[in-house]
Amino acid sequence: LFQDATSARSLCYYLAQLELARAVGTRTAVAFQGLGPLRRLTARVAVTAVLQDTSAVLWRDPDSAQLARSLGILAPPTLVAADPAVLLDPAGPAEADSLLERLGVPCDAPLLGVSLRECAGLTAATPALAAALAEAGRQFGTRILLMPLYRDLDRGICQRVQERLGASAHTVAEELSPTEWVTLVSQCRAIVSVRLHGLI
Repeated sequence: LFQDATSARSLCYYLAQLELARAVGTRTAVAFQGLGPLRRLTARVAVTAVLQDTSAVLWRDPDSAQLARSLGILAPPTLVAADPAVLLDPAGPAEADSLLERLGVPCDAPLLGVSLRECAGLTAATPALAAALAEAGRQFGTRILLMPLYRDLDRGICQRVQERLGASAHTVAEELSPTEWVTLVSQCRAIVSVRLHGLI
């Protein structure tokens, strides 16, 4: 994701990767990426300069493609395509049951999957979020399954919510493969997600 809302560092890192590849004569392309928000003028100028010189760009949504056009990124062939995560198929029922057992997920109630990430405002909202999830669990008879899709980044917020929910929730502790995540999500009755891939 080419954006500078959360930090300009990741934007600089990804643009630098493209520039380094070109510096050694390697053609570059950008695939299945989002663009924006770009709050700083320097970010908009840098993104335009670097992406204008790529061989092709595949945006993951129409808004990103529109923003690219408005910035003047017109030279590379450009398409909008779905995130490749939609190509993943969940494992079959036996494998799904085995995964739930391996992860220690209680199967005494339908699952409400919850994918969280650290972001502005969410830390302060943790008590209200936990209360809302607890109420959803009571009303719909579901067990809360906290899913830190990016374990090192998401584990903290998931643990804080888990502490407030107690035994009514379960947090996935293992690092899972993409197929295992899709399989786990397929076992949930509903999903609440701050991360895009929790919804795909």
